[in-house]
Amino acid sequence: MSNRLATSKTLERLLAATSAKPASKGQWNAPCPAHDDSSPSLSIGFKNEAIGLHCHAGCSVDAICKAVGIKVADLGGRQRAAKPAAKPKPLTLTVPPLSAEELAEARTAAGKLGPHKLTGYRLKSLFPYRNTKGTVWCYRARYDSASGEKQILPFHWNGADWAKGEPSAPRRGKPLYCLPETLATDGPVFVVEGEKCVDALRALGLASTTSGGAKKAQARPTGPRWQAEIASFGPITTNPATATPPTQARHWRP
Repeated sequence: MSNRLATSKTLERLLAATSAKPASKGQWNAPCPAHDDSSPSLSIGFKNEAIGLHCHAGCSVDAICKAVGIKVADLGGRQRAAKPAAKPKPLTLTVPPLSAEELAEARTAAGKLGPHKLTGYRLKSLFPYRNTKGTVWCYRARYDSASGEKQILPFHWNGADWAKGEPSAPRRGKPLYCLPETLATDGPVFVVEGEKCVDALRALGLASTTSGGAKKAQARPTGPRWQAEIASFGPITTNPATATPPTQARHWRP
């Protein structure tokens, strides 16, 4: 059998196995068989008696061929060798964490500024928002009641005393939660709802941030240029021991 005929047979088998749809002359789009693909992310091309494969989600040619049951050599032409996966770079933080004394002072302030104890609310969590230099821009305190209700109170140091509310926003916008840690990663950053979700994901080793709540979860991170992508995972819990990445969480890649 000639190489041209063999490649044509491989193409027919590939198009049938992937349910490919024509895109243009010599071009097809299909769901990638190498991963769970709900949208056509595989591009198939045929030119100069050779088949070209490209998965926009990053699957290798070898993985695609194995999923279909063909060999890379069956594609004809000179196929590019798959690039080795890049090793994730460790986080290199230049901003030190807040000291125990700083956090204790902020908790005392949150206790004074928050709801009176007679209301049934108790300080549950304290979330510092810091700028790129590590300076605390403001805190967000969460108070929970015995009935399960919550209150959120932002407060800041105005230079003389602790005051309710946020300070004036910087020209480039309000800092995100865990901003120094977020800017220290080269991988994807998950933008989720609320600080508790961020802390749960960070306990799993996943870079994450938030702008403070559900309505703000689509906020764009400040700093370098970011490109948005969507990742679908399992449900999230706020218990780090059982937490999994969030459903339809938006993550941003620098």
